[in-house]
Amino acid sequence: MSQEAFQGRASMSTPISDATRQLAASGESFRGTVLVIATWETARPGLVMERFPALKAAVDSEPGCLCFEISRSLDTNPRSPDNTDIFTIVERYTSLAAFDEHRNSDHFERLLQRQIAPLLVRREIIVHQL
Repeated sequence: MSQEAFQGRASMSTPISDATRQLAASGESFRGTVLVIATWETARPGLVMERFPALKAAVDSEPGCLCFEISRSLDTNPRSPDNTDIFTIVERYTSLAAFDEHRNSDHFERLLQRQIAPLLVRREIIVHQL
């Protein structure tokens, strides 16, 4: 893969959230938090990437969100005849209630369900309680 192609597929990284900083400063552990790993598969990665910053900004402002990061696979899905791209989203919330609030938020419905989800050919979500 060329350097230019690699740069176009590099993961998007953002600073540590205020909620994570506060938790770390308090000396408390992440025990009891909720870790969510979502996989999105799309044939329209450019459109997904265009919509992600607005979703990230909204989720990062949630008081119970500790982390919301997205990365894009360096390769297309070899099992897919459509040559789809895969995104992995890693989320961490202070509690299951905070995750439920996230899933019931206006921005979840408006940005994810209405704008991003229609672009996906596959979506998988795994929720872990730590």
